[in-house]
Amino acid sequence: MKKLLMMTTCIMNPDNVNDLLRMIDSYDNSDEKYRHIILIQSDYSAFAEQVEYLRTKAIVIHSETIVSLSKARNIIYNHAKDNDLLSDVELIAFPDDDCWYPGDNLNKIYSMFVEDSALDLFVCRSSESAEEITAQDKPRDISVKELINTCNSNTIFARVTAIDFDDFFDEALGIGSKNNGGEDVDFAMRCFVKARKAFYLDKSIVWHRDQDMAEKPVYFRGGFKALKKNALKHPMFAFYCFRKALVGVYYMLKYGMSPKMFLSAS
Repeated sequence: MKKLLMMTTCIMNPDNVNDLLRMIDSYDNSDEKYRHIILIQSDYSAFAEQVEYLRTKAIVIHSETIVSLSKARNIIYNHAKDNDLLSDVELIAFPDDDCWYPGDNLNKIYSMFVEDSALDLFVCRSSESAEEITAQDKPRDISVKELINTCNSNTIFARVTAIDFDDFFDEALGIGSKNNGGEDVDFAMRCFVKARKAFYLDKSIVWHRDQDMAEKPVYFRGGFKALKKNALKHPMFAFYCFRKALVGVYYMLKYGMSPKMFLSAS
């Protein structure tokens, strides 16, 4: 099978750079089945040594200005397309700079796609208590609820045949955009409707910091807009779009989310 292309972006500061180095060393990047493109953002002169190390492990490109997460991924995609780095790619993933893969997990995820040529989308969970995949772990068909509630950038693995490259990442969504969030679920929903098979492993197999529940209202508008955008593409998408509106009411009552934010997402 062809390569797994990973796309990562990093705004350069000491904490982010340390996280990125941990992530890049959590899998065997000498393996020819992996290709990693990293977009580093802002001035990196204070991290020249670390960037040189990254260049031995991945393709590193640079943006002097800080851009939104969706814009960053589109920059990476366009770089890959313009430099003929997609012709030998079968899978794409989007690990954050602060995630990493325990044990041999990335290789085992890749093997799932090798063993089932009809598998087009795989989603798992991430957390600070991520574990290694064992022989007892059996992925199953993913439900729409699991897709919408658990997918994030670190847990989406998609075959290129299921990806809409004409609308790769919606730059109106995502961290750093006017609608803070929602880019990952938008991407996953669009892959889901094209996928021949979509599997889910109900286990944290990617390490990533747990999200504080109090932060969820910050990402409400983007998530709601992503659901509205895709509501007519699958019957259950419309249901979860309506459900998200009720979640917005809950956020206003529980966490003090402003009515203005709720209405701006509607």
